[in-house]
Amino acid sequence: MVEFALTIIPFLTFIFGLIACSMWGVAAFLAHEASHEVARKYAITLEEDKSQALGKSYLRNVGYIFIEPNNVDINLQKNSDGKTVQAEVTVRPRIKSILIFNVPEISRTSKATLEDVFRNPGNYY
Repeated sequence: MVEFALTIIPFLTFIFGLIACSMWGVAAFLAHEASHEVARKYAITLEEDKSQALGKSYLRNVGYIFIEPNNVDINLQKNSDGKTVQAEVTVRPRIKSILIFNVPEISRTSKATLEDVFRNPGNYY
Protein backbone atom coordinates (compact mmCIF):
# COMPACT_ATOMS: atom_id res chain seq x y z
CA MET A 1 0.00 0.00 0.00
CA VAL A 2 2.86 2.40 0.76
CA GLU A 3 4.47 1.69 -2.62
CA PHE A 4 1.20 2.49 -4.35
CA ALA A 5 0.87 5.78 -2.46
CA LEU A 6 4.42 6.75 -3.37
CA THR A 7 4.15 5.88 -7.06
CA ILE A 8 0.64 7.10 -7.89
CA ILE A 9 1.60 10.81 -7.86
CA PRO A 10 4.49 10.52 -10.37
CA PHE A 11 2.43 8.11 -12.46
CA LEU A 12 -0.55 10.47 -12.67
CA THR A 13 1.79 13.38 -13.41
CA PHE A 14 3.30 11.36 -16.25
CA ILE A 15 -0.14 10.45 -17.64
CA PHE A 16 -1.37 14.06 -17.49
CA GLY A 17 1.86 15.22 -19.18
CA LEU A 18 1.42 12.63 -21.89
CA ILE A 19 -2.15 13.77 -22.54
CA ALA A 20 -1.15 17.46 -22.61
CA CYS A 21 1.76 16.86 -25.00
CA SER A 22 -0.50 14.80 -27.25
CA MET A 23 -3.04 17.62 -27.31
CA TRP A 24 -0.28 20.09 -28.24
CA GLY A 25 0.83 17.77 -31.03
CA VAL A 26 -2.67 17.41 -32.44
CA ALA A 27 -3.21 21.19 -32.23
CA ALA A 28 0.06 21.77 -34.12
CA PHE A 29 -0.93 19.20 -36.76
CA LEU A 30 -4.35 20.82 -37.24
CA ALA A 31 -2.78 24.28 -37.52
CA HIS A 32 -0.34 22.93 -40.10
CA GLU A 33 -3.10 21.33 -42.17
CA ALA A 34 -5.20 24.49 -41.95
CA SER A 35 -2.27 26.61 -43.16
CA HIS A 36 -1.87 24.30 -46.18
CA GLU A 37 -5.57 24.53 -47.02
CA VAL A 38 -5.68 28.31 -46.58
CA ALA A 39 -2.59 28.82 -48.76
CA ARG A 40 -4.01 26.51 -51.43
CA LYS A 41 -7.37 28.28 -51.48
CA TYR A 42 -5.74 31.72 -51.56
CA ALA A 43 -3.39 30.68 -54.39
CA ILE A 44 -6.35 29.56 -56.48
CA THR A 45 -8.89 32.30 -55.78
CA LEU A 46 -6.87 35.26 -54.39
CA GLU A 47 -9.85 35.96 -52.13
CA GLU A 48 -8.57 36.59 -48.64
CA ASP A 49 -11.95 36.49 -46.87
CA LYS A 50 -13.00 33.13 -48.32
CA SER A 51 -9.59 31.62 -47.60
CA GLN A 52 -9.65 32.76 -43.98
CA ALA A 53 -13.22 31.51 -43.58
CA LEU A 54 -12.15 28.09 -44.89
CA GLY A 55 -9.32 27.87 -42.37
CA LYS A 56 -11.44 29.00 -39.45
CA SER A 57 -14.26 26.61 -40.33
CA TYR A 58 -11.77 23.73 -40.64
CA LEU A 59 -10.34 24.46 -37.20
CA ARG A 60 -13.77 25.04 -35.67
CA ASN A 61 -15.21 21.81 -37.02
CA VAL A 62 -12.28 19.51 -36.38
CA GLY A 63 -10.11 21.06 -33.70
CA TYR A 64 -12.44 22.56 -31.13
CA ILE A 65 -11.36 19.88 -28.63
CA PHE A 66 -7.69 20.87 -28.89
CA ILE A 67 -7.85 24.54 -29.96
CA GLU A 68 -9.78 27.52 -28.64
CA PRO A 69 -11.96 28.24 -31.69
CA ASN A 70 -12.30 31.98 -31.03
CA ASN A 71 -8.52 32.50 -30.85
CA VAL A 72 -7.47 31.65 -34.40
CA ASP A 73 -5.41 34.16 -36.38
CA ILE A 74 -4.85 33.69 -40.11
CA ASN A 75 -2.51 36.01 -42.02
CA LEU A 76 -2.23 35.86 -45.81
CA GLN A 77 0.23 37.61 -48.07
CA LYS A 78 1.47 37.49 -51.62
CA ASN A 79 5.24 37.08 -51.68
CA SER A 80 7.54 39.58 -53.37
CA ASP A 81 8.43 37.17 -56.18
CA GLY A 82 4.83 37.37 -57.43
CA LYS A 83 4.58 33.61 -57.89
CA THR A 84 3.74 32.36 -54.41
CA VAL A 85 1.48 33.15 -51.49
CA GLN A 86 2.11 32.54 -47.82
CA ALA A 87 -0.39 31.66 -45.10
CA GLU A 88 0.39 31.80 -41.39
CA VAL A 89 -2.04 30.21 -38.94
CA THR A 90 -1.68 30.93 -35.23
CA VAL A 91 -3.81 29.04 -32.71
CA ARG A 92 -4.00 28.88 -28.94
CA PRO A 93 -4.28 25.39 -27.43
CA ARG A 94 -6.79 24.65 -24.69
CA ILE A 95 -4.06 23.42 -22.33
CA LYS A 96 -1.46 26.18 -22.29
CA SER A 97 0.88 24.95 -19.57
CA ILE A 98 1.80 21.88 -17.57
CA LEU A 99 4.29 21.94 -14.72
CA ILE A 100 7.23 23.94 -16.12
CA PHE A 101 6.26 23.69 -19.80
CA ASN A 102 4.32 26.51 -21.43
CA VAL A 103 2.85 26.69 -24.96
CA PRO A 104 0.74 29.87 -25.19
CA GLU A 105 0.33 29.66 -28.98
CA ILE A 106 1.21 27.50 -31.94
CA SER A 107 2.07 29.08 -35.28
CA ARG A 108 2.48 27.32 -38.64
CA THR A 109 3.37 28.75 -42.05
CA SER A 110 2.71 27.35 -45.49
CA LYS A 111 3.43 28.52 -49.04
CA ALA A 112 1.65 27.75 -52.28
CA THR A 113 2.32 28.61 -55.92
CA LEU A 114 -0.28 30.79 -57.63
CA GLU A 115 -2.54 28.94 -60.05
CA ASP A 116 -1.86 31.58 -62.71
CA VAL A 117 1.80 30.50 -62.80
CA PHE A 118 0.72 27.08 -64.08
CA ARG A 119 -1.94 28.39 -66.47
CA ASN A 120 0.17 31.20 -67.97
CA PRO A 121 3.86 30.35 -67.43
CA GLY A 122 4.93 32.81 -70.14
CA ASN A 123 3.95 35.71 -67.90
CA TYR A 124 6.42 34.65 -65.21
CA TYR A 125 9.40 33.04 -66.94
